Amino acid sequence: MYWFFLVVFIDVAHVYSTLYRTYFNPERFRKESGLLIGIPLVCYFSGVLLYHIDGLLFWRILAYLAVFHFIRQQYGFMRLYSRTEKTGRMMKMIDNVAIYTATVYPILYWHFGESRNFNWFVADDFIHFPSGTLTSLFTALYFIIIAVYLLKEVWLSLKWRQINLRVTC
Repeated sequence: MYWFFLVVFIDVAHVYSTLYRTYFNPERFRKESGLLIGIPLVCYFSGVLLYHIDGLLFWRILAYLAVFHFIRQQYGFMRLYSRTEKTGRMMKMIDNVAIYTATVYPILYWHFGESRNFNWFVADDFIHFPSGTLTSLFTALYFIIIAVYLLKEVWLSLKWRQINLRVTC
């Protein structure tokens, strides 16, 4: 149920808004028609060629592109909603490191965890290199970075004497 709302109302909405601002905007489409037609065609034919060479390689590349998109999307949301905040470079750096940590850590865990029951598109689309040592290291770094982020938020709340509950529309 939650998946439906997240995908339909957030992910599909940003795809629609992108289409509306590019393909459905006659002036923009006229100016950028070479890119707007050429890039999808190159991607399609590259995908067909890649699948013809090796189906699993095609799905692996697609899975990693989807993960890259997911990570950058979360970073973009954070930048969008924090654009009016009056914090210094150090605070923004902590935010950047925290958002990348929160999105990259699960990917690292899927790659290096001892056991996993996860596939993005097809079985074995993510490469798996089980390593307890790396998993422990990444987990420790994850908790340290998230702790630094939480301490930053507590410090800012005490400094400004408010909790950041703003909703930006």
